[in-house]
Amino acid sequence: MKNRFFLILILFFACVCAQKQKPSIAVLTLKNAAEVKQGEAEIISDRLRIELFNTGNVDVMEREQMQTILQEQGFQASGACTDEGCMVELGKLLGVQNMITGSMGKLGNLYLLNVRSIDVKTGKIMRVVSRDIKGDIEEVVGHLSDIAYELTGVKTAPAALVRQKDETTSAPAPAAEPPKSTEKVEWQEIVFLEPIDLQGKISFTLSRDNVEDLNDALKSGIEGAVEDEIDDDLDVEVFTPQQIKQLPPECKSGVVRATLDAYTTRKSGVEIIGKARATFYFYSTPRSENPVFKITIEGEGDRDPGDWEPLMNAFEELADLLEDALGDADKIECLNPAKKK
Repeated sequence: MKNRFFLILILFFACVCAQKQKPSIAVLTLKNAAEVKQGEAEIISDRLRIELFNTGNVDVMEREQMQTILQEQGFQASGACTDEGCMVELGKLLGVQNMITGSMGKLGNLYLLNVRSIDVKTGKIMRVVSRDIKGDIEEVVGHLSDIAYELTGVKTAPAALVRQKDETTSAPAPAAEPPKSTEKVEWQEIVFLEPIDLQGKISFTLSRDNVEDLNDALKSGIEGAVEDEIDDDLDVEVFTPQQIKQLPPECKSGVVRATLDAYTTRKSGVEIIGKARATFYFYSTPRSENPVFKITIEGEGDRDPGDWEPLMNAFEELADLLEDALGDADKIECLNPAKKK
């Protein structure tokens, strides 16, 4: 009986240890390409190591430890080793399961980041993550968290781990906290817009700033129509569904909910044009179950390279079209009938 108990105990701890074991990885310094300095590539590579560690999904070998082992074995941790066969040999020497490698270049004001994960055992490329990032090198840092999560097999960083503007996520950015019910609030002066639902409609991640820009564009479109058709004192505020649920019963303000129905791209020369179709649902109060009316519109983005920029441009057109459509909607007063002109 006692032996059986100890056997069960051993099996239990074996299972626990197996569950807690994480894949081990080593990150080589990204190869610096056109207009990117070696020092910049090293800084970005170090930050990528940190973000990979922060995912909690992998064990990351420190750069100093990796360099020491490779130097002892006669290897140099430089960009000389680029093919999969060489990566496998390096991985075996380091005793890790996966190798992370890639390159970082610049074209005009666009940073081109290409990173891949290689299985040391099979020599196969497990995942490839590419980003075309417009702006300064600080913008590159803002994408590294989601790149790290994608490299470890998770599409986006959990919302609880998003840290201000230096991490990315395709989830809606937090909006302002709803006023407490004890505060005096002129609810008739507000229309609530829920962040647009992008779930499952785009294959890339957006930075927190990008998501805010999308919703700000839609907010501006609604505000323009509201000012013209209802009252120029009526504000539009972006609130998450959870925040709207917390609104007090006396709040009778209208709510706009939006979903991205489809997003497609097509090539035009070397550039990409994005086309977005979205549906907007208009409710008379936060607790209304059925919309008073809905509007479906399509917007097409300007010709820009990369993933997120065509989508952003498409939403700019969506916002303009939404304002025009609301100007023709005879039921727009449902958002705030007390303020109808």
